[in-house]
Amino acid sequence: ELVHPEDHQVVVDCLARIVRQVHEVHEAAFRLRHRNGAYSWVRAEGQSWLDSRGELEIVANCRLEAEPGKATG
Repeated sequence: ELVHPEDHQVVVDCLARIVRQVHEVHEAAFRLRHRNGAYSWVRAEGQSWLDSRGELEIVANCRLEAEPGKATG
């Protein structure tokens, strides 16, 4: 598990919003475990849309935060 246990629900909720609310951009801040075992705060954005066949497409972007963040969305 790469996501900090206390932040797991934040990520699940954000992904659910991305799937349910097509075309809207959603953000979340959470801790992600580095390969050295330390956690770093990241901010992720995601958006979904329907392609020409009506299938859901999702794009996400994640970046490091300089200091602790809190979930938005």
